[in-house]
Amino acid sequence: MRNLVLGAASLALAAITSAHSAWADIEYPYCAKTRGGGADGCTYATIEQCRAFVSGTGGFCYDNPRYTPNVTIHARAPRTRRSGLGAQAPRS
Repeated sequence: MRNLVLGAASLALAAITSAHSAWADIEYPYCAKTRGGGADGCTYATIEQCRAFVSGTGGFCYDNPRYTPNVTIHARAPRTRRSGLGAQAPRS
């Protein structure tokens, strides 16, 4: 029974740790700086979220310098010409 409890506790700790590290890898576009020298919190997806957080605290929001948007540019494949398929020579 004791081994079962220890095993369950170990699994729970592993799940929490992996979920936290995955969350920490996300960079959001806005950061908040609170008055009093608090740590920067770059956990805001919109400027409105950040402003709501610092409202009334004397803090401010700024762009996250580490944020890079995940932009994928889809290039179009070059067009290829068909040669000789169904083409007829001009008649004279």
